Amino acid sequence: MEDKGVALISALLVMVVLSALGMAMATLLLWQNRVEARVRSSTQALYLAEAGAERALVENLKDDPNQDWSDNEVEELYPPQPLGGGSYTVSLRNGTKEKIDIFTWGNYGGEERSIKITVRANWGAVPPTIVLSDWEDLSLEKGI
Repeated sequence: MEDKGVALISALLVMVVLSALGMAMATLLLWQNRVEARVRSSTQALYLAEAGAERALVENLKDDPNQDWSDNEVEELYPPQPLGGGSYTVSLRNGTKEKIDIFTWGNYGGEERSIKITVRANWGAVPPTIVLSDWEDLSLEKGI
């Protein structure tokens, strides 16, 4: 009779341990899914920020030797623009006649990424050229 009682207690103990392991695995998988979703949203936000920078380059920084960027003021170029389920915002900070900083923010799924792009223009070249001289992920400085 004692063997039957020990077997029952052993079986219950094994079930409790297996149940705890199952709960731990389920919690780990849920946590991993949340982290992956956040990484996907953050990456999409970065792509949206880059799209805003591309738009600013294509539409506003064309080969214009008369463009004067020397007032050193910040100008909101595009307020939040919807794109692909998220949005982007673009601001310009004028520096010199040959240099401008483009700041863009991308938002997607509750995540925000921001980048700063420095562009230099050589209006004396034939044809005039605009060169990307620096690209910085400002989100990384904030630990995002």
